Amino acid sequence: MKNNILITGPPRSGKSTLIEKVVNRIEGPVTGFFTLEIKEEARRVGFSIDTLDGRQGILAHEDLKSQVRVGRYGVNLKHIDSIAAPAMIPKTREEIVVIDEIGKMECFSQLFRETLIKVLDLPNCVIGSIAQRGALFIQSIKERDDVMVVGITTENRDILVDEIVGLVVPRVESTVGLNRLDLLDRIEVGHQPQGARTHTEYRVYSPGNVHRSSQGIGNVCFRCFLVPLICENVSQA
Repeated sequence: MKNNILITGPPRSGKSTLIEKVVNRIEGPVTGFFTLEIKEEARRVGFSIDTLDGRQGILAHEDLKSQVRVGRYGVNLKHIDSIAAPAMIPKTREEIVVIDEIGKMECFSQLFRETLIKVLDLPNCVIGSIAQRGALFIQSIKERDDVMVVGITTENRDILVDEIVGLVVPRVESTVGLNRLDLLDRIEVGHQPQGARTHTEYRVYSPGNVHRSSQGIGNVCFRCFLVPLICENVSQA
């Protein structure tokens, strides 16, 4: 059974609205994020990252100075790493993961790509959107055996809500309890923390824990259990 349902279609075809309607119809825990337009006087100037637990960041903005740019927008890798990627990690097996979206901007982040693959490997149900066109990484996600790609158009977007709810609910109801540590044992993402000058690895621990190792003391940098292991004398970015 394919646990991961990804919506694809042209820009402004209603992918995010469809996912939001599906999530509102499902009872139970949900984690993840939506990408929303930032407008000034009815003009789009960028995109925000809005997580389902209330965090917010900037995905891209035309005024953002960044070496990574898509069109006129500077891409904010820091917020993708610190807000979007952590929001994708579920706490239990029953928690549905929302990823809106898997697009060119998000995929510039190595941490986002690595976390995405790990989350898709989990037994959790994932509902997300994915770019209609993209580089090899985006194509490889679409071609996974555990991914169902659903095309959206202006003609079918209303009926798709019921169809996707019908696909998701049986998957959620069939899950059995799996505690947080069991899930976290499956996720180990290698990444160089921004600002760390010595030690280089990420491990997954429960929020609030401080992990002591031969490499020093790692302080939780995200609320989502990604912990950079750095020395006591290295200030965390």
